[in-house]
Amino acid sequence: MPDFQNPTGALMDDATRAAVVGMARRAGTTLLVDETWTELGIDAPNEAAPMAAFDTDSRVITIGSASKLWWGGLRIGWIRTTAALARGLAVHRSAVDIASPVLDQLVVARLFDRIEETRAERRRSLTASRSALVAALREHLPKWSFTVPRGGGTLWVRLAGEGATPSPRPPPTTAYGSRLVHGSV
Repeated sequence: MPDFQNPTGALMDDATRAAVVGMARRAGTTLLVDETWTELGIDAPNEAAPMAAFDTDSRVITIGSASKLWWGGLRIGWIRTTAALARGLAVHRSAVDIASPVLDQLVVARLFDRIEETRAERRRSLTASRSALVAALREHLPKWSFTVPRGGGTLWVRLAGEGATPSPRPPPTTAYGSRLVHGSV
């Protein structure tokens, strides 16, 4: 996930994207690149080139989703790949699924007409949420450290001091509109 990676919020620069595609080429590997967060730059729009821009031999397959930009219940996604692979995937999909909901597909098609407006609204919403979280962490848990991400919807925190040792069960943070998930990098 090169764009506002979950959970760190990291954004891969163009040189790194080109290097990753080059490594895949040399290794004879196909990359499956998740672009579901690419539209969610907070501080500024994501100006990095898509991974596929560095692909010269059809090694990059990208996937996207309407759920992050518009709303989570809108479960419409897409794949960008070669025509041959798309045909093959369609054949395999038909064996397990009739189709995505037509109404949802039509809604997404219309929403793309308003993508700039949507990006601006999501940027405002994510900025407010991120600012509130950063302020609360700095005030109430000043020993915890983090890098404020330039986009996406997560904040990766390094714990220190009281509360830094993971317990078998995360604390009940959902009452505060957050969810704390254990993990390490």
